[in-house]
Amino acid sequence: MPLPIGTTFVGMDTTNISTIDIKQSDEGIYRCVASNSAGMSVSDVATVTVYGPPRIDSLSKDLTVVEGGRASIVCEATNDPDAIEDVAIIWFDDTDSRVNVTSRITINDIMETSPNRSISTLTFDPVIDQDAGQYRCM
Repeated sequence: MPLPIGTTFVGMDTTNISTIDIKQSDEGIYRCVASNSAGMSVSDVATVTVYGPPRIDSLSKDLTVVEGGRASIVCEATNDPDAIEDVAIIWFDDTDSRVNVTSRITINDIMETSPNRSISTLTFDPVIDQDAGQYRCM
């Protein structure tokens, strides 16, 4: 298929084509056609598959916990089923700082291969007053 007008490709003067800002619409089958006054040559096909970002499927609701108790927040994310990378979940606090694991704060990650899903549990045990705040997963 001819390259779409307005698509940004770099490196087209070599045997490789690299694209920046690849989109789902760039997915497809490509082949290279080279021609000059002596004739034409056509390459084998190359299939380009574009995976989208993972999706956050669920996050625990607000919690109210007694100081000294245990609190767990669960985040579930799903990746494209054919993606070759696992979904990595990272926890952040309300200052946008990454949550650090300690003897009291733990993160337990479970990777499932079907579907390509990750479940991450952020646990505070025991809960202290400074744990109060908003947490998000990415």
